[in-house]
Amino acid sequence: MIGDVPVTRFASPFRLSSLRGRVLWLVGVGVAGTVVSGAVLISSAVAQRDALVQQRQLTAALTDTGTLLARYTDEETALRGYLLSGGQPAFLQPYTNAEAMIPALEADLQRQANASATAREEVAALLTSHQRWSAAILAPELAQAKGGQVQLAVKSEASGAGKTRFDDIRAADTQLTATLSDRFNAVSDRAASAGSRLRTDLFLVLVFLLVVLVALMVGLLRFVVGPLARVGSDLRQVSSGALDHPIADRGPIEVRNVAHDAEAMRHRLRAEVANVVRSEEALDQHGPAVRALQLALAPPAVTVPGIEVAARLEPAEGLLAGDWLDLVTLPGGRLGVVVGDVSGHGPRPAVFALRLKTMISAELSGGRSPADALRSASLQIGAEEPEMFATAFVAMLDPRAGVLTYANAGHPDAHLLRAVATAGDAVIDLSATGPLLTGLASQWTWSQTVVSFLPGDVLVAYTDGVVEARDALGQQFGPSRFMGALSSATAGGPLDPMVETAIEAVRQHVTGRLSDDCTVLTCRRTS
Repeated sequence: MIGDVPVTRFASPFRLSSLRGRVLWLVGVGVAGTVVSGAVLISSAVAQRDALVQQRQLTAALTDTGTLLARYTDEETALRGYLLSGGQPAFLQPYTNAEAMIPALEADLQRQANASATAREEVAALLTSHQRWSAAILAPELAQAKGGQVQLAVKSEASGAGKTRFDDIRAADTQLTATLSDRFNAVSDRAASAGSRLRTDLFLVLVFLLVVLVALMVGLLRFVVGPLARVGSDLRQVSSGALDHPIADRGPIEVRNVAHDAEAMRHRLRAEVANVVRSEEALDQHGPAVRALQLALAPPAVTVPGIEVAARLEPAEGLLAGDWLDLVTLPGGRLGVVVGDVSGHGPRPAVFALRLKTMISAELSGGRSPADALRSASLQIGAEEPEMFATAFVAMLDPRAGVLTYANAGHPDAHLLRAVATAGDAVIDLSATGPLLTGLASQWTWSQTVVSFLPGDVLVAYTDGVVEARDALGQQFGPSRFMGALSSATAGGPLDPMVETAIEAVRQHVTGRLSDDCTVLTCRRTS
């Protein structure tokens, strides 16, 4: 373990302690058994096939033997009938037919009996006996009868020599038939035995494969499904909120690795939850102060006859912003407006912003001009916050006199949108009239500018977080998009929806969390 977090362990894929090793061994045994079983099945099938082939050959040989003896007998019978009839040609027809069939039968018999040496010898003996009978008896007697010496041929036949030689043919045929029959019976027994062995081997292979399948299923249930189910049950308890419930470390190494990773995640979650609890406790303790600071930075609700105001401050982080807004009612029906931006955001910049807001507002309320208010605030902050700096736009609106007096301390240009535009002044930029505010240069001064503020004119001021907001590609929102979102202001529509539309346009451009505070202030002279 490293600290409080388990370390994932690894194992060789061929160790039996790992799931992969068990599966590989089981699969290896199954493959080896299947190969051996396949070889046995192939051997049995080949033996049965060979026996069946020999069985068909012997059956054909027995058939040829019987047919060939019948044809030999046809020759002998036809010769005898021919001689007894005194040489009538009609009695020789069976002989003629047999003579045409015998060569093919003898050749086929030799081919079918070729597998057995004994059968080959006995076939040769049969054919030799037939050749001797034909040469010594058949051919001479038939020649004598055809030559007109029928009685001489009959006398020769009556001597018994022909019968003796034909009996040799019968004896050879009987011996060959017995040999082929014995061979056929032996081959039939071997074919039956091979078929029985093939069926037995097939049954054993099926049983073996079934055993392997059952073993795989049992192994899957025991070594995968079971451990994963236990880990899943532990994870469900943790996800339901029982972060102190440990995640079991059981099963093969792969499942244990999953459990280890989940256990590490549980430890991290428990630590993060503890941090969140501490943060919530801190918020509970400091919440009232944060809320008070937030309200202090927000613009007050003021009403000045002849001026319509709409403003929005959108912090980048939580509740505390570095931007601030202020509206100050002044004698003579005037309105003082301040838009400021302190470097950074969070508690410290928010406190600094509150100090500047209070200083500038107090100076305006005391009758100072925008430029003098900035000068006085710069002197007050002095060297208290040397590393902090801010920009500010301060304006004094006088609807009765129809003038707008402003000073700009390094702040982004504000704009005055004319309701009735003349040549070249539809939008008047209210640019910087001096440097930014900082304690490092408290002796700086600012000038101020006075412009006319006519009925329907709209003052627009904002912080740099609006126009410098970037999308995922790093492209800024820019002044042109911002002014486009504010285009309804010159049409005399309400200011509040226009400000909300502008802020929403910035959010849609960013498509995520704002990286800087966004503040927009609009003021319209209504009469």
